[in-house]
Amino acid sequence: MKSKFDAIQHVVAELRESGDEAVSDVGVLLRALLTRPRRRLVLWIRLQEWLDATGKHSLARLVSARIYSRYGCMISPTARIGREIAFPHPVGIVIGDGAVVGDNCTIYQNVTLGRQSLGPGGYPTLGSRVVIFAGSQILGEIELADGVTVGALTLVTKSCLTPGSTLVGIPARALVAKKTEA
Repeated sequence: MKSKFDAIQHVVAELRESGDEAVSDVGVLLRALLTRPRRRLVLWIRLQEWLDATGKHSLARLVSARIYSRYGCMISPTARIGREIAFPHPVGIVIGDGAVVGDNCTIYQNVTLGRQSLGPGGYPTLGSRVVIFAGSQILGEIELADGVTVGALTLVTKSCLTPGSTLVGIPARALVAKKTEA
């Protein structure tokens, strides 16, 4: 299990921006808390994850309630969220218990990553560099490949395993597969 220091270093590295080399770790955390709402949400999520991973489930649920009251986002402490997540407009986002979000993903406002029906399991898995635009719903036990872009107001209920695809519509359909660097 990672120590508290390792968890803080991970968060600081994620929040640090270019030009921040001379800024202390405390300075990076304070700036994120005070001036950057997008990064502030990431900080709360990482705290919630750490509390859940260290067995402090009640405290993790309290942080989850704070995230909900402040941002209107319901992000489960048991969802697995990769590094360098971006929330350009952090409001109304729902990420369910079993959802997996890869590294370097971008999730816009009013997006849901959840189950398609009641019952165990059934959450989506996103690859790296996935971008999900406003109002989209990714539902069920499906997988989106690396580099997939989901257009605004799109309902995705089937896996898309072609890297770099663009999904749009209700139900989602692939428009084009753009080339991604491996």
